[in-house]
Amino acid sequence: MLVPTSTDMPSFYEVVILNETGGPQDYAFFSGTPNVSGGISGPILTNVIATAHHTPDSSSASFSMGTAYFAICGSYQGTIESGGTAIISKTVPVTLGSRSEGDVITKGSTVPLSVFEKSSCDLGSPTTPGGGKLGCFEISTVVESDTNAFTFKDAVNSETSFFV
Repeated sequence: MLVPTSTDMPSFYEVVILNETGGPQDYAFFSGTPNVSGGISGPILTNVIATAHHTPDSSSASFSMGTAYFAICGSYQGTIESGGTAIISKTVPVTLGSRSEGDVITKGSTVPLSVFEKSSCDLGSPTTPGGGKLGCFEISTVVESDTNAFTFKDAVNSETSFFV
């Protein structure tokens, strides 16, 4: 059941799951696969965004989720197949592109991504409105010097693997 926690435009939702299965259950919510455009290659992953472990029979699991959106960057160790460890370097709030009354489209935020010496990543302050399409925000790679140039090959090298 999805329950707005306010009668105004909700900024948080509470999701309540009542376990009536006859035994304890584990619950997980996954993010949806994003729509990605441009020169992207490689896997696009969905992630678990909330879990409730060992919810007893006849009890409930409750999750509160905000409606704010964030760009994130970080690195992971290991491989996708082995369930590597993700390290989030930075998050910044973003605005998605939207359509208002009268079909006026406002573009979503553009967030600059920098990679320093191919070992760590950072997100700059979002520009809003930016270049994000309807329902989207945009990540822009920033090249401040040759040492900060970032390519797909850099993103999947064996020493440091980045995600956004």
